[in-house]
Amino acid sequence: MSHSMDRFHKLLDGVKNQEDKSPKATLQTFVHFLKEMKDIIKHSPKEEREHIFKEFQKHQKEFESAMKGLHVDKSKLDDPKELEKIKSQLESEDFKALVKEMSEQLFEIVKIMYEGKTH
Repeated sequence: MSHSMDRFHKLLDGVKNQEDKSPKATLQTFVHFLKEMKDIIKHSPKEEREHIFKEFQKHQKEFESAMKGLHVDKSKLDDPKELEKIKSQLESEDFKALVKEMSEQLFEIVKIMYEGKTH
């Protein structure tokens, strides 16, 4: 396994073994993952980029389920106080900034992937 691919898998394990499962912590972990992912792709030979990106796409479902806040304890949704806490977390400026950061990182990754490729 190449150094880049090895780094990618270590990063992925970090996401999977995350302790705090709150939506904000999940998003922070994902943003960190994307920053590292961008760095890995940027410093990989072009022929390897494709391979790493495909590997990333394979695990996309896991990220999507994490992003949908599936880590919110469903039993807490019946409690209005818990619901309010979750809602205020999702509406916080920190959370919005993380979502924006996530979009920017994804965009950067795609840009690097298609660097030098013509339509």
